Formats: sequence, structure tokens, C-alpha cells
Amino acid sequence: VRVGLDNLSEDGLMLYLLPLSFLASKGRAKGLFRHNPPMEVHVAHRVSFTGNGKSDNTEYAIYIWKRGWTGTPSLKWMMRSRS
Repeated sequence: VRVGLDNLSEDGLMLYLLPLSFLASKGRAKGLFRHNPPMEVHVAHRVSFTGNGKSDNTEYAIYIWKRGWTGTPSLKWMMRSRS
């Protein structure tokens, strides 16, 4: 994440799909999140990365960073539509 932020152009955006537990690190809370918090965190429903549609027990989120942004992150939920 830090390397990605270092390589962003001015006002560039960066998205990462990471485990939701990425938020639960004391080290990141004191370092990365204090100095470069994500602008938004979008919590996803269970995501399947397999051909059979099954998922593991990991919850994921999309983290969005903007270079130079230092405000309070917003937390959002990605709602799955049924069709």
C-alpha cells in the first residue's frame, strides 16, 4: 500500500481488494492509517474467487486511497442486487 501511494500521481486514486481484517492491525493504526488513511472502505459480501462459486471464511473490502488525503474515512457497504 505504501509503495502504491508513493507511485500515485498528484490527486491519483488507488483501490485495493483486501481482507476486512486489514483494518484491525495496531501497527497500521499507528502508522499507515494515521498518516495515510483510506478515503473510503467498501465492505463486500462474501466474495468467491473459485469456479464453483464457493467462498472461504474471509470477509473482504475495497479500500480507496487518494494521494494527499488526510480526512476521516467513510465506511460503506456494497449491496448485492438479486436478479
